[in-house]
Amino acid sequence: MAEDSNVVGRYGQGALPGRAVQQAIEEAQQELASDAAALSELGITEEQVRGLRFEVEEQSGIDPATILITILVGVVTNIGTDVGTHVAKKTWSAVLDRLRKRNGEDALGDEEPNSDDAGS
Repeated sequence: MAEDSNVVGRYGQGALPGRAVQQAIEEAQQELASDAAALSELGITEEQVRGLRFEVEEQSGIDPATILITILVGVVTNIGTDVGTHVAKKTWSAVLDRLRKRNGEDALGDEEPNSDDAGS
């Protein structure tokens, strides 16, 4: 994950592996950026959506009973911090909805608590 990215979500492994999640996010983001009605409803612009870069990182750990794979999703934005965070959260929510509609509710696992962004 890039140094300048902020975590927007941490998810358990779902039906899609990390690379496929990255591709699905990019497709959903492009679709959202082209949907004027959705952008208007969210109160964000096409330029703001296209100015975000979501990154997927797979992290693994070993639990005595299972191997855990976490999908970490971060965002890099060139918008000011407060505005960028607000836009990123709105955009991520819409992108995640589209990703799950297109690829199934189990495309990503359940969202997990994320101690890395507790101060955000």
